[in-house]
Amino acid sequence: MSEYTMTIEQAIQVALQHQQAGQLSQAEHLCRQILQVQPFQVDAIHLLGVILAQSGNLKEATELFAKTLHLKPDHAEGHSNLGIALESQGRLEEAIACYERALILAPGQVNARHLLEKVTQVCHQRDKTIAIAHYQLGMILQAQGRLNEAMSCYWKAKMANKHHAETLVLGRLHSMKNWCETNQLTYQRIFPAQDFLIEKPKRIIGKFMPIDEGITQSNEQYVAEIPNARIFYRNNLILAADSAVLYDRLVHPLRDLVLVQESVCKAHIQDNLLIDYSEFKTLHAERGIMMSGFASGSFGHWIWEYLPKWQCYERFTEYQNDPIYVDADMPVTHYEALRMLVGNHRKIIHIPANTSIVFEKLVIAPTPTFMPTHIKPGIAHNRHLFPNLPPVLHYLQNQLGQAAQLTIEPSAKKGGRRRIYLSRRKRFTWRFLLNEQEIVNFLKDHYGFEEVFLEEMSFIEQMNTLNSADMVVAPRGSATCHLLFCKRHSKIVLLMNEFLENFPSFSTSLDLLGYQHWVVCGIAQNPQGMGKQANYVVPLERLKQAMVESLSL
Repeated sequence: MSEYTMTIEQAIQVALQHQQAGQLSQAEHLCRQILQVQPFQVDAIHLLGVILAQSGNLKEATELFAKTLHLKPDHAEGHSNLGIALESQGRLEEAIACYERALILAPGQVNARHLLEKVTQVCHQRDKTIAIAHYQLGMILQAQGRLNEAMSCYWKAKMANKHHAETLVLGRLHSMKNWCETNQLTYQRIFPAQDFLIEKPKRIIGKFMPIDEGITQSNEQYVAEIPNARIFYRNNLILAADSAVLYDRLVHPLRDLVLVQESVCKAHIQDNLLIDYSEFKTLHAERGIMMSGFASGSFGHWIWEYLPKWQCYERFTEYQNDPIYVDADMPVTHYEALRMLVGNHRKIIHIPANTSIVFEKLVIAPTPTFMPTHIKPGIAHNRHLFPNLPPVLHYLQNQLGQAAQLTIEPSAKKGGRRRIYLSRRKRFTWRFLLNEQEIVNFLKDHYGFEEVFLEEMSFIEQMNTLNSADMVVAPRGSATCHLLFCKRHSKIVLLMNEFLENFPSFSTSLDLLGYQHWVVCGIAQNPQGMGKQANYVVPLERLKQAMVESLSL
C-alpha cells in the first residue's frame, strides 16, 4: 500500500510499525507528513514525541507530549511519557506529578507505577544530599561561632528535605515548668529545689586532680501533663505543640553535655534546636507515663535517675490506670526493679528502637539528680552536679528494701562477716582497673573477700548480696549505685583513678545516706582526653592503708 493512498489511521499504524522495528527515521518522516495534513492529530503528535525521545531529542519530545496533553488531558500514556522525558532532563518533581496523574487516569499502568517509585526514590536521595550539605555547612559555621549563618543553613536543610519536612524541626528550647505555666498546663510540685554543698570525699587516699567544690541546687520535683507530646526512644527531649522542645534541665549550666547525647538533636545554637526524627517510626497513644530517656539502659543510672521518678507519679490517683512507657532492650534487672516498685498490676509498654510516640496526654516527672554520662575532661563541673534528695534516696531504700525484705538500719543484727568485691572485668571495655586480679587476690588472701559480678544476678539477688555484706570494695562504676542497699554499718571502699570529676556528687549521696566510705585514687594509664574514663592502676599500698583505716573504726 502506497503512503499516498493510506488513510490517516493507516499511516499512523505504519509509523508505529516502523517505530517498533527501530526504523525511527522512517517513522518520524511519516508522522511529520501526517501532521502536515492534520496538525492537531493527537495520536500522531504523541507518537512523534515517542520517536524523538528515542532519538535523544528530549526538548522537542517534551513539547510534543505537552501538546498531546493540551489536546487530550486524559491521555494516560501521554502523562507517563512526558514524565519519562522530564525525568531524563533532571526535572524530577515535574516527572513525579506526571506519573501520579497517569496512575490516576489508568491505575493499572504498571510502568507508571514503577517509574514513580524509582524517580521518587531518586528525588528523595537528591533532596537528602542537598539537605546534608546545608546541614554540614551549618555545623562548620556553628563551630566558628557564626550562629545566625549556621541557623540559616539548618533552615535550608529543612526546606531541601521536602519528603521529610515535617520530621525535621527547628524548635525552641523551653523548660518544662515555664512551658506549663505559659500554657496553663497541669504542673504539680512535689519537692522544692534544694541547695547542697558538694565537696571532696572526707576519707581519700592517694593523689587526685583538683576538685571544684561549692554549693549546687537540685532539680525541683514535680509532675506535669503535656498534651500532644512526642517522645523518642532513648531521648529525654519532648516535642510539644508549636515545635517547642521541652527539657527540664534547660537552666542547668552543663545542659550542653546532655543535649549532645540526644540522638534526635542534630544541632543546637543557644536555645534553638534542629530536631531530625526522619529515621523514627511514629506510633500514637492516648495517655502514658514517661520512664524513658537517654541513660535508661545504663546499669546504675536506672537506679538513681529513673526509678525515683515513681515517688512523684504514685502520689496522684488520676494516673493509676496510665501505662508506663520504657525503652525497649533495657537489662532485665531494670524491669525487675520497676516491677518491685510499681507492682504487677501496672501496664508497662516498651518503646521499640527508632520509634517515636505521640501522646494525647503525656505525664512526666523530671530526673531528680544530675549525673551526665559524658563529662568532658578539664572542665570544672563538680559543683554543677548534684546528688539525689535525701527523701528520694530513702524512698528507694524503703520501697525496694521492703519488697526484698531487706534491713538497712544499723540497729539490725550484724550477722556473719561477709566481704565482697564488685568486679568490672567481664562486661566492660573502658575505665579498667588494670591490676584488678592483683587486687582481688590480695583481698581474698588477706581479708577473706569474695568476688561477685552483679550483672550476672537478678535485681533482687543484687540487693540481697549487697545487704548481706559488712564490707564492700568496688572499682568506680554503675554497680556502686546499688550501695544504697547495704546495711548502714557496712564499710565501703571505692577504687578509681585520680580524675574524680563527677564523683563528689555521688560521694555526697553516700554521706547523706549515712555510709562510711573511703576513696582510693589510683594512677591513670591513658589520661589523654579520657578523664574519669581512663584505665588505671591502684597501688596495693594505698589499698592496704584504706583497709587498715576502715577496719579500725
